[in-house]
Amino acid sequence: MLSRSDLLTLLTINFIVVTKGAERISEVSARFTLDAMPGKQMAIDADLNAGLINQAQAQTRRKDVASEADFYGAMDGASKFVRGDAIAGMMILAINLIGGVCIGIFKYNLSADAAFQQYVLMTIGDGLVAQIPSLLLSTAAAIILTRVSDNGDIAHDVRNQLLASPSVLYTATGIMFVLAVVPGMPHLPFLLFSALLGFTGWRMSKRPQAAEAEEKSLETLTRTITETSEQQVSWETIPLIEPISLSLGYKLVALVDKAQGNPLTQRIRGVRQVISDGNGVLLPEIRIRENFRLKPSQYAIFINGIKADEADIPADKLMAQPSSETYGEIDGVLGNDPAYGMPVTWIQPAQKAKVLNMGYRDRQRQRDCYPCK
Repeated sequence: MLSRSDLLTLLTINFIVVTKGAERISEVSARFTLDAMPGKQMAIDADLNAGLINQAQAQTRRKDVASEADFYGAMDGASKFVRGDAIAGMMILAINLIGGVCIGIFKYNLSADAAFQQYVLMTIGDGLVAQIPSLLLSTAAAIILTRVSDNGDIAHDVRNQLLASPSVLYTATGIMFVLAVVPGMPHLPFLLFSALLGFTGWRMSKRPQAAEAEEKSLETLTRTITETSEQQVSWETIPLIEPISLSLGYKLVALVDKAQGNPLTQRIRGVRQVISDGNGVLLPEIRIRENFRLKPSQYAIFINGIKADEADIPADKLMAQPSSETYGEIDGVLGNDPAYGMPVTWIQPAQKAKVLNMGYRDRQRQRDCYPCK
């Protein structure tokens, strides 16, 4: 049961601490807001003249400034009502106490001690009924006035701060549990709230583990991207683009083998000489390299790094091209001349003499690598 000292403590906290502080804060906030209004209006006009905002945005900002001034002005007046409510509660408490004692003595013929004891007890109950709502009202007004202005609302701020850390929920859980075990308090509601807050805090404590793992992977990825972006760019890192190049499969590399007389290299040199003499322009040097990405018997011609043509040439066969004097059929693989697109037959080297006697013309493989369709 609450005693007279408890009631006096509530009265002191409500009147001296809460309402007095809220009143002072409202006065200072209202004065500072009104003093800052001309500067805010000039800043809006400067942004409008500089073209940073349009007319509609300027009107919206002016309305926001006016609303802010009206709010703090209204709260300054509201703090007076809150303080007046606290003073009225104290006056009513004093009137009930003095009036009750007088009624007990003069009307009901009670002794001063008995009347004082009985009506003081009744006054405490009535005072609590009046002062607890007054204290809650004063506290709510103080919270609104002392809140830092930002774009979020109070409910959003309270939710974020309450759920910011599991330790906050664990503290609230302990407070609710203590209130639940206090004699005379409603046990079930406080126990339910305590269990709910404890469960929420436990679930929140599990989140940092996943968040920490994700943060580590993000840091690793960021470090890799940073190291990659910090690499110096030089001419060694830029691939060389040659005007004309010829890529060969590994089975065609024998065509440029020095042990076999470099037949393809000599043929390309001769073609460059003929084309350069005929056009009066020196044909760029043709680079020859092995390319394992090609098929074993495939070649590809690149001009300025772009593939211009490619074809397959059986590395172990000869090309037999029919002529007007050709008669009979020969054994071989039918195909097309990769240079001119005419039908040909690929034969074994041992068939060369027979094929020539039948009127076919023999085409060496190195002659089929330089033309471009």
